Amino acid sequence: MGFLRDLPTYPRLFRRLAAYFQQPQSMAESRVTIRRRIERREELFLETARDRLYAADSPYRPLLALAQCACRDLDIMVRQRGLEEALERLYRAGVYLSFQEFKSGGAIRRDGREFRVVPAQFNNPTVSGVLPVRSGGTRSAGTWSALNIEYLADVYVPQLALTLDMFGGWDAPILTWQLGFPSGAGIGHWFCLARLRRRHVRWFSLTPIPRGIEARHRAAFELAHLAAGRAGLRLPRPEFVPVGAAGIVLDAIRHELAGAGRCVMFTTPSCAVRLAAEAQARGESLRGVLFLCGSEALTPGKADEIRAREARVASYYMISEVGGAVGAPCSAPEDVDDMHFRSDALAMIARGRPGEGPRHDVMLITTLLPHAPKLLLNVEMDDFALIRERACGCVWDELGCRTHLVGLRSVTKLTGEGTTLLGTNVVHILEHILPAMFGGTSVDYQLVEAEGADRLTHLYLLVSPRLGPLDEAAVRRRFIEALDRTAGMPLGGRRPIWEQADSIRVLRRDPIPTGAGKLLPFHTLGAGLHPTEVSASGGATAP
Repeated sequence: MGFLRDLPTYPRLFRRLAAYFQQPQSMAESRVTIRRRIERREELFLETARDRLYAADSPYRPLLALAQCACRDLDIMVRQRGLEEALERLYRAGVYLSFQEFKSGGAIRRDGREFRVVPAQFNNPTVSGVLPVRSGGTRSAGTWSALNIEYLADVYVPQLALTLDMFGGWDAPILTWQLGFPSGAGIGHWFCLARLRRRHVRWFSLTPIPRGIEARHRAAFELAHLAAGRAGLRLPRPEFVPVGAAGIVLDAIRHELAGAGRCVMFTTPSCAVRLAAEAQARGESLRGVLFLCGSEALTPGKADEIRAREARVASYYMISEVGGAVGAPCSAPEDVDDMHFRSDALAMIARGRPGEGPRHDVMLITTLLPHAPKLLLNVEMDDFALIRERACGCVWDELGCRTHLVGLRSVTKLTGEGTTLLGTNVVHILEHILPAMFGGTSVDYQLVEAEGADRLTHLYLLVSPRLGPLDEAAVRRRFIEALDRTAGMPLGGRRPIWEQADSIRVLRRDPIPTGAGKLLPFHTLGAGLHPTEVSASGGATAP
């Protein structure tokens, strides 16, 4: 019924897609776009505030009113004190949203007052998408949003152009091994590389297109293919290759290396490690390959494994809620995951989050552009990083983006194989479902994210030895089944990725406390630290 209902809109959609593909974007245009936005970032923010943040249906309007900050007050504060200082003052006055407030909506309480919002209020009412896409999360089968190709062209296409040029990949053949349609990761690169007229030769999909996807979603994708063809572009279609079949992708890489001597691969750090391991098993080099990695943390261990096969690697940072680009790879990095914050399109302040776990300075993001798909004002993104201001001399530095992000991690979500597992989803499983079936209490189970000896990100399900002999395969199977039901995702969603990769493993040991002695249901260890190397007090064991 959705297909038939939307049928009258397809001619207009096709014209919009055709206009997108018929307008190539150059390197020079990309540089000019970023530089101009850096020069006008305060003006852009104030324009967005006047037209969007103070609108009658804005979720931020009651917070700004409570802070007694009228639009004119904000204008004066930004011009006198600067954008970031103004955002700091707004935060102290209660103008912010926590991660849960933003993702779930509901009641927002400040100074004894209560406001109610729904997630749809954060959508920019002046923009629309062309394709329904899904993020890499597992909560509710990922977050659905509408892909806005004009925002991609304005924000992420320039980043891709600069990245490919900086790392010598501008003229190289490009492959992608990411989540397939309807994930936004794969389709986003598909659109952006076409806009740049780069040679996107293969699109390997970590997941098959789910059978249950609506006909209108498929129709929109086919219209995009048709529009690209009318513009003379031959774009790849997704080919399902699961994580356990890295050899197929490596064969394609070898083919491109044989012809061009180099290639670029967009994928996850874990998939890049799998390709490096496959190359090592064959006794082959990956010299000439540039891995551009996203969706999970690029740790020093993973980078070492990739570089051991003579490949190069860099990382980028995307958040679907802000329309994509947040961090761009630095070509003069101090650390393996050194990235430039996209201060031409976003603003950021950092704040400590109170709670049971260790203190983390999480990032609060503000969107600057009036045409951003979602409107954010001091919104917590659940991620933390070491934030540095330095002059590195790379192109981003020259253009004015001098804020660096290093050691990016998430506070309450666990990542691996390009998917996201929210820690809040596992609490009920660990505290109720597993104890009911296998005995014990909530303190006998814990989920730990750690990088294994193979440099892949694994989730270790810790089960206390005091429960006695258990069928570990049954424990793992029950956990995945419960996660499937808790997240509400179909079998065609993210669950097969974890099963293919064997990323969730049962380990018989007592749960690991924090340095403060708190025992949390989920925990993230530092890079290269295995759960068996951590003592019962939470510190590393002696060698």
